[in-house]
Amino acid sequence: MHFARGSQAIKFPLGDGDYRYRTNSITTSNNGQYVIVTGHKEYGFTKYNVILTSNDYGETWTCTHKAVNYEYTTSVAMSSDGGIAFVGEWNEDSNDGIVKKSKDYGQSWTTVKTLPQYYKPIEIAISADGTTVFVAALDTYDESNSELWTSNDIGNSWCYKPHKFMKSYPKSIATAGEDGSILFLIMSTNELIKVVNPNTVTATISKTTMEGCSFDTVYTSSNSQIVFIRTKYKGEMILIGSGDEGKSWKRIGVSVQSL
Repeated sequence: MHFARGSQAIKFPLGDGDYRYRTNSITTSNNGQYVIVTGHKEYGFTKYNVILTSNDYGETWTCTHKAVNYEYTTSVAMSSDGGIAFVGEWNEDSNDGIVKKSKDYGQSWTTVKTLPQYYKPIEIAISADGTTVFVAALDTYDESNSELWTSNDIGNSWCYKPHKFMKSYPKSIATAGEDGSILFLIMSTNELIKVVNPNTVTATISKTTMEGCSFDTVYTSSNSQIVFIRTKYKGEMILIGSGDEGKSWKRIGVSVQSL
């Protein structure tokens, strides 16, 4: 469940002097016991980028990956039990993007996908059972293009689907259903896109905009059945939700618009 993004200061006792890091992305297991945070800090011209893990509800932390200067983590996602996790990493110097996988609750990481040069992994979503993974990558050479890479076998093999809606880039993505058979994306064009069976030739795509809404983040409940969207509505940041896989949306019992 990829439940938080953005940048805020958090202190982690890593024993490396000033340990105030800015968070890039946070993910947690369903019960909240396992947490993974990607973060960064800067000392003058030197950048430090880390992956931090906790197996006790955030009480204690371990740094399981550290990179200096050009490499930094972008997005992280975890299976419902916390055992499987994926993280995106970007090298500003070589313009290379990679995807790393952990099969031990974030304690160790292995590169499982190297993206085409100039494609930066910006969003990652994973099914509740950990088998299906989606990686949205932005073409940093031409930001009007992006790609969606998918894996149905825990990141062992990958395929690229040239969906037409990827001509803009996603700001946030999330899966629904235990096996990730439904994918929701919030695009830079402020469209909410729902893709059913995104890894097949029979994939069906629907999209909508909601009058007065500026979409920010999409994520799912612990059982991947309820979809939530953080959105700005008439200047107010609100939360809308759907319990029927995006067919209808409500805010505090008020229907917003069907998808």
